[in-house]
Amino acid sequence: MILAYHSLVDYVVAGPGKEPGKERVILEGEKERQGDYVFTANEVGEYRFCFDNTVSTFTDKLVDFEITVCQFSQQYGSWC
Repeated sequence: MILAYHSLVDYVVAGPGKEPGKERVILEGEKERQGDYVFTANEVGEYRFCFDNTVSTFTDKLVDFEITVCQFSQQYGSWC
């Protein structure tokens, strides 16, 4: 894969931590061009998705992401 330096972004996904008022990093990456990432939100609370363009600020970036919320169904034995 050939990556152009101007198309890269850093990202962090953070969620509630075990201690009240604290958050924890769930996923993070540097100089990413694209990817598919999956995580399970085990804690109730707010989750934060941050994308950072400081690695190359001379070009704008378009970040497209999708959030799918699923719950395991005991009745059907499957997710979503």
